[in-house]
Amino acid sequence: MRTALTIFLLFSIVAGLSGQPKKRGRVKRKYRDVEEITELMPEAVFRGRVRDINRNPLCGVSVEIEGMKRKVHTNEEGLFILTNLPPEMLRIKFSYTGFRTKTIDYHLQEGQNTHYVALDLDPAHIGPLISGTQKREQHIQDIPAAVTSLSRVLADMLNISDIEDMAGYIPGFTTAPPSLLLLADGIPAGYYSGGLFDLFDIERIELVKGSQSVLYGSSAAGGVINVVAKKPENDFKGSITAGGGNFSYKEIEGNINIPAIKERLYIRTSGIYKVRDGFVENSFGGTLGGKSAAGGRVSVELLPFYNHKLNI
Repeated sequence: MRTALTIFLLFSIVAGLSGQPKKRGRVKRKYRDVEEITELMPEAVFRGRVRDINRNPLCGVSVEIEGMKRKVHTNEEGLFILTNLPPEMLRIKFSYTGFRTKTIDYHLQEGQNTHYVALDLDPAHIGPLISGTQKREQHIQDIPAAVTSLSRVLADMLNISDIEDMAGYIPGFTTAPPSLLLLADGIPAGYYSGGLFDLFDIERIELVKGSQSVLYGSSAAGGVINVVAKKPENDFKGSITAGGGNFSYKEIEGNINIPAIKERLYIRTSGIYKVRDGFVENSFGGTLGGKSAAGGRVSVELLPFYNHKLNI
């Protein structure tokens, strides 16, 4: 009986070992299949060059695959490469300062994919500067005079709130006599020989140095300042800003744009209020240097016919 039991146990051990043989350097089949599937997954490579419309390479262009958080930048020769990408339809965005952003849908194939891209200049960055100081709108480079144009965005960056503040940023500009002629949207508004003139809800400020007596008479012997207000637009929108400072300084400015009749009549209203206590002690009592100013504007734009516009 003992001999039969021993033979049965030996037979069971031998049968178990022969059921799942394992060779040197190899693993069980179920794990080997997973490794083979991983190794066979295809990959795609996307490379190319970015240039402008004149075929000049662009360095530093952002090449981004939307939805995958993959981004690279072009080198000095405008070249880029993206690796380890899935072979499928992807949306790729090319963006660069001063150029229009371009987005393409590209179906990547397994292996190498090459694509060349040309970016167009953005008119918002290269558009010509316009001036109306010659009683008509012209490009600044066409005006035979020294013209400086200051946009509202730049004025905000430089913290320019009135004409006096411009003297620190424009070479050769002074408000001392001979006096300057102040224009409001190209219409003479009187002399300007110093003093405060608050700038609010404007599009740009134009300064022409030198005598402009031929166009505006003797009152423009020292030059012309043209303040161009923001025109009404075909959108319902508005904004309001407020601020404060020392010497009880308070300021509030706001505007609202209303399209009264779609594509026909637009109305824009704006206003400003500033107040500040004086900061110089007066020997006879009180203080000097205080400020209190308030102003408002209503602009109307009418488009009665095709290619006709009337601003009031």
